[in-house]
Amino acid sequence: IKKYILFVCGHKSWRSQMAEVYFNIYNKNLDLEAFSAWTAIKWDWKINHKVVNLLKTKWIDILNQNKKYIPKMLTNEMLEWAYKVYTMGCMEWCMVWNRKADFDFELSDPARKDTDIEKMWEDFELKIKNILN
Repeated sequence: IKKYILFVCGHKSWRSQMAEVYFNIYNKNLDLEAFSAWTAIKWDWKINHKVVNLLKTKWIDILNQNKKYIPKMLTNEMLEWAYKVYTMGCMEWCMVWNRKADFDFELSDPARKDTDIEKMWEDFELKIKNILN
């Protein structure tokens, strides 16, 4: 039986999509698959070019993945079928739902001008690897 890992971000800045992509590329357990979602009530889908460009340097073209990684609004159904729920640094947003996150990555928002995107990636990569091991 397949188990689903859900990565959730309140600010739709592509942290959860980064987690989904990285997890699914490097995951060796065929019984696990990752998905991502966002929780913000007001939403205008914008590409975070800092994240897209960073992923391209890692040979991951998130925009050419058959629209799989376009952000999806979090639903209670997603939380019900999720084996594990990880938030990206937005625990306060995600606690309004009927399930508390299993772990919060505590990542900076890449949309902020002072966010060091390379440092964020290193922290992020380490945390995803810890999940996979």
